[in-house]
Amino acid sequence: MKKPISQILEHAMKLEKDGIEFYGKASQETAHPLGRQMFLSIVAEEEVHLKELQEMTRELTTPALGGRTGRGKGQTIFDLARHKLQERIAGNPDELEALRIAMEMEVEGFRLYRKMARETSDLQLKAFFDFLAEQENEHFQTLRNTHAYLEHPERWLLWEEEEIADAG
Repeated sequence: MKKPISQILEHAMKLEKDGIEFYGKASQETAHPLGRQMFLSIVAEEEVHLKELQEMTRELTTPALGGRTGRGKGQTIFDLARHKLQERIAGNPDELEALRIAMEMEVEGFRLYRKMARETSDLQLKAFFDFLAEQENEHFQTLRNTHAYLEHPERWLLWEEEEIADAG
C-alpha cells in the first residue's frame, strides 16, 4: 500500500533533519581537517535538501496532504546511527570508523529515497526522491573517497592518477 504524500514528505524531512544533526556532531568529533570539512559540506547539502522538501510541502495543496499523519517523530536511520556513533566514537575516536558509519547511513538513505520514489504516484515527488537518492549516492562516494584517502593516502593518490590516465 502506498503511503500518503504527507507521510512521505514528513519522513523525508525528518531524515534530513537527523542527517544535519548527525553530520554536525561527526564534524565536531573528527580531528582530521579533511574529515571535518567533508562532514560540514554534507551538512550544507542536507540543509538544502530540507529546504527543498519544506518548499515542496508548502507548494503541494492536494487533499492527500491533510495535515499530520499521527506518526509522531518516528525513527530514522540517523536516530539509530547516532547511538552507534556515540558508542563507537566515545571509545575509539577513529575517523575511519565514523566514515564507515556514515557510509552505511548513506546507503540506507539511498535505498529509502528509491523506495519513496517507487511508492509515490506523483511524478514531481518521484523525480525529487530520485534526485535525493542520487545525492545520497554522491555523499557515499565522497565518504568512500575520504575513507580511502585517510586509510591509505599513498594508494588513494595512485588510484586517482589511474582514474585521470584512464580518462585521457
